[in-house]
Amino acid sequence: VGKLFFRPVRFLEKDEWEQAKKMGDSPLAKSLITMTVAQTTSPKLAAPVAKVEASSEPAEVIPEPKKREEKKAELVVKRDLKAVMSGWSSDEAE
Repeated sequence: VGKLFFRPVRFLEKDEWEQAKKMGDSPLAKSLITMTVAQTTSPKLAAPVAKVEASSEPAEVIPEPKKREEKKAELVVKRDLKAVMSGWSSDEAE
């Protein structure tokens, strides 16, 4: 949906103000800003129907999809903080 943006350029003169005020109260202006839902009188179309052609070859059989088995989460062993920290040594010479 397109949008219109307006910005003021100048103040209206007195006669322009009176004309704008009169036009703003007109039925045309009110119909332009009022949203109404129109009722359609057009006939509804039927849904398209697939044509079945007779063929000498049998239709291709497509197997039903199979649900994948869920993988079980692997058990993660938490390591002890002391064991992890002992692996970090700050006494190593470079």
